[in-house]
Amino acid sequence: MRTLRTLVVSALSAGALVGAAAAPSAADSPNWNRTLDDMALAPFQIVVNHQWVYVADGFYGTVTRHKGGTSQVVAQAQGEIAAVDVSPDGRSMAYTVADETGTWLHISGPGGDVVADLLSHEVGANPDAGVEYGFVAGTPTACLEEFEAALGFPAVYTGVVDSHPYAVAWLGDGSWAVADAGGNDILRVGPDGSVSTLAVLPVQPHVLTSEQADAFGIPGCAGETYRFEPVPTDVQTHRGMLYVSTLPGGDEAGALGARGSVYALSASTGASTQVATGFGGATNVAVAPDGTMYVSEFFGGGVTEVRPNGERRLAAALMTPIGLDVQGAYLYAGTLAEIDFETFTPLSYGSVVRIKR
Repeated sequence: MRTLRTLVVSALSAGALVGAAAAPSAADSPNWNRTLDDMALAPFQIVVNHQWVYVADGFYGTVTRHKGGTSQVVAQAQGEIAAVDVSPDGRSMAYTVADETGTWLHISGPGGDVVADLLSHEVGANPDAGVEYGFVAGTPTACLEEFEAALGFPAVYTGVVDSHPYAVAWLGDGSWAVADAGGNDILRVGPDGSVSTLAVLPVQPHVLTSEQADAFGIPGCAGETYRFEPVPTDVQTHRGMLYVSTLPGGDEAGALGARGSVYALSASTGASTQVATGFGGATNVAVAPDGTMYVSEFFGGGVTEVRPNGERRLAAALMTPIGLDVQGAYLYAGTLAEIDFETFTPLSYGSVVRIKR
């Protein structure tokens, strides 16, 4: 839904969200916290593999790997590269590319290079075509009419054709999982480039309070339930399961509250279970070997740790965090730059940092 849909994903794509990226200084604690890149723009996804730190920067359109103070660009595109992952043995890499003509997953490895056409799958299958978003059945007609008049968008609709991949994860059998924020789904891409639907994420119901309805100019919809789109932003594997972070559409900066969630999905059946919620702009998730989750909260002021028993704490205070990974004793996090999109110049840069967790 374009008016009340995800504020974060559309804003990250268009660069409408700004805010200087703050991170712990390497000088403050050189043994624990370190800045790997202080000129990042949009480090959407980070993966640590064999001491290399791979960073997909959507605004530069690059995949860069860092190690021991050195950096090397290992992939580049004219469009956006929002996602990257590397097989555990380090021999295969996959990254997404999106531009005005389409969306793809590029796979490189011992068997050669393969390109999977993600948009073609979305056009042909539109996996959430049968999913109904918007107000639930039985909503008063007056609310529906008020909503459409105020916001200029259908009060009830089904999934549209839209593809915008934001994350990729190695599945362990030569295939890859792709989180498509536009399609509201998780895709499986085989080693031959074949694309299939692994799961469509659940709708995100929300009961509008009087204050929220007033804020959107639809006071007659107070107390009604609206089903937002799930908008997956990251996918990670852990002990045979997939963990997916979601931005459930609408204004997550304040008007509708912190409604981001993390789901655990079966890689074989696609069945999903919500394992955590209440995040302010869940742009990424990382899972440690003991099951502790870390969630980037774009509007939450940092990275939140969620222990297996449900206990939470602020693991790292960061402005506008996006990409995230966990490795050993460290978190690796990326923050968004502040860009002047009239001149397409950075007002301040984002960063990629290593933080003791």
